[in-house]
Amino acid sequence: MNFGQATGPIADSAEARRLIPFLMILVLWAVPQGTMMAIGISPALQGGLIDPDSFMRLVRVLHLYETGAWFDGTIPRSNAPYGDVLHWTRPFDVFLAAGAWLLSPAMGFPAGLHWFGIMSAPLLTLAACFTLGWAVRPMLNREHSYFTMIVFLTQPGILVYCMAGRADHHALQFLVFILCIGLMLRLLLGRGGWWIAAAAGAAAGLGIWVSVEFLLPVAAMLGVLGLAWLRNGDAWAAAGSGFGFGQIAMVTAALLLERPLADFGSVEYDRISIVHLTVAMIAFAFWLLALALGRIIGTVVGRLLFGIVGAMAAGAILYGVFPKFFGGPMVDVDPRLFTVWMDHVGELDGLLPTDLETFGRFLFLVGPAVVCLPYAIAMLWRRRDDASWSCWLFLGVIIALFFAFSLMHVRFAPFAEIAFAPVLAAILGRMREWTDWIRRQPIRDVARAMVSTILLVGFIGSGAAVTATAADKQPVEEEWACPIGDMAAYLNRPDGYGDRSRIVVAMLDHGPALIYGSRHAAIAAPYHRNTNGILDVHRIMTGAVDAEARRLIDKRGAELVLLCPNKAETKLFAKGTNGVTLYSRLLDGSGPEWLRPVDLPSELARTFRLFEVAG
Repeated sequence: MNFGQATGPIADSAEARRLIPFLMILVLWAVPQGTMMAIGISPALQGGLIDPDSFMRLVRVLHLYETGAWFDGTIPRSNAPYGDVLHWTRPFDVFLAAGAWLLSPAMGFPAGLHWFGIMSAPLLTLAACFTLGWAVRPMLNREHSYFTMIVFLTQPGILVYCMAGRADHHALQFLVFILCIGLMLRLLLGRGGWWIAAAAGAAAGLGIWVSVEFLLPVAAMLGVLGLAWLRNGDAWAAAGSGFGFGQIAMVTAALLLERPLADFGSVEYDRISIVHLTVAMIAFAFWLLALALGRIIGTVVGRLLFGIVGAMAAGAILYGVFPKFFGGPMVDVDPRLFTVWMDHVGELDGLLPTDLETFGRFLFLVGPAVVCLPYAIAMLWRRRDDASWSCWLFLGVIIALFFAFSLMHVRFAPFAEIAFAPVLAAILGRMREWTDWIRRQPIRDVARAMVSTILLVGFIGSGAAVTATAADKQPVEEEWACPIGDMAAYLNRPDGYGDRSRIVVAMLDHGPALIYGSRHAAIAAPYHRNTNGILDVHRIMTGAVDAEARRLIDKRGAELVLLCPNKAETKLFAKGTNGVTLYSRLLDGSGPEWLRPVDLPSELARTFRLFEVAG
């Protein structure tokens, strides 16, 4: 008998108590997801998808399933009739295909892909949540790690990007980001040595493979390693070399898996390419040289001078080989796309407050950062002689980095929320500990509940209230959703237009759903590589000369023109450079004779206008 361990009902009770926090996490994950589905924010219960990217992602995986053409990323029915090659990569495709394969015995691959796509983001979010609990354990105790998970699950930006119905790679990015945080914290605390450094580098390379936006966290990881090396010397140069090795290994594997060998050296800035392998190799060379010269640059001043010269040399080499790298991933985007499309994309708006409404959005999405960043700086000072110093440095750097980028583009807000989650959890734990002076248990419990509620939802509630107040003082522009899935089903009816494939002129956001939900093709889709398709549709819709619109329609072989005149579409097409547009004329019934109106069913006629191109 083991006298050192409780057995029987006592042990069972202790085990059950340990499970309670995990059950609470599951409930906190499930309730918001279920609520968003129940009230219609997410159309998942009706089998719907959110955002054009979700439709196009499933189109891409279905094309891979049907053709087996791993290296061919062309979407044949986008940018019709020429096809479009997206900047996406395969990791998220593989995740979706694996889930569809698991469901295919019960419902077939296409249906399995659809339903797994609907649930992909929530499943990845749950995995990310538990990974975050693991990630922060080196510097936070078990209770505070649970608080971190709770903070993560209650952040609105994360909820928006990770709700059911969104089959997109963002949730996978968040999971990889959290994995990088966990590996970096262990590395910075001296756990695991070179192999943990290599694992962190490999995770960084995986992030770049998923999306080159991940260069931002990679820069933060390298920067903190550099500061740790500057302060403490050779051990961190060795860690940097391990990081570089892991990153090079993963990026090389990614290039071999993404491209045929003949295309290995292709230069692309918006998806992983030889450019990003070169960046990793330059960083690796820096660390190897720093390690080799360790005795010569053995002082802080020596390392500082070497670091400055090395960084300048690295930048000069990279500029000499790939000068456009410093223009960012969108460096090759046609400038005309910003005017006709990208300047109107909501997730590219910034969170820098300019009025009451934008101040409310700022509080709602990244408000806690204004508390967490000073706290991280304070802990950095308090822990300056402690092993955890570099951990607080890393958290402070990623909070500051993504907070700043969120002010420029709201799409970075979820990264900021992940970055400040451990710090907000630490603040929450500290404030709950301050209530220990209250002797009466019921009062202490109430005080702790109040503190927890204020920190968890105070910024979110305040931001929502401020935004609502501002909205009450401003006229609300009319807006309605376009049930593009219903229209795609109508166009796909065998007794109607579904007898054969047709090319449709439609707003770019509607293209992916039309392609996914029907056999038809679209000219425009919301992807920066589809420059000609986007510009041609814009010229057709906003032109004042009917002959030019007809020329473009005939060039593309289009047979149908579809309108859904809500706020988003009218903002793009209602005003042209020459006054009245074809779009506005079609809405008021004065369009050209060669565009014949189609009588739609009443439920579709409320939101759509369909025209057939006469021969």
